[in-house]
Amino acid sequence: MNWNLHFTIGGLLALVLTAMAFYRKWLEDHNDHNIHLHDNSTDARIVSSQEALVKRAEAVERLTRILTILLIAYVVAVAVVGAWTAWNTQAGI
Repeated sequence: MNWNLHFTIGGLLALVLTAMAFYRKWLEDHNDHNIHLHDNSTDARIVSSQEALVKRAEAVERLTRILTILLIAYVVAVAVVGAWTAWNTQAGI
């Protein structure tokens, strides 16, 4: 079993998840938390840009959930295969 490959894949997944977390934080920091109630062109522009930002943040959130599940499943699968290999090697099979 090539452990270096598995550590590299797991590390890359973790690195991508970390980058996604920083990007999500950046999106949240650029969110306008003021309520815009005026019916002028400036507020309409701000509201539309905020809607686009929220859609992007939701997409990042979905992708982050999927990548987290993949990373956990991958790590568990590699750990199970490693334990199984060690068990069989120790048993002399």
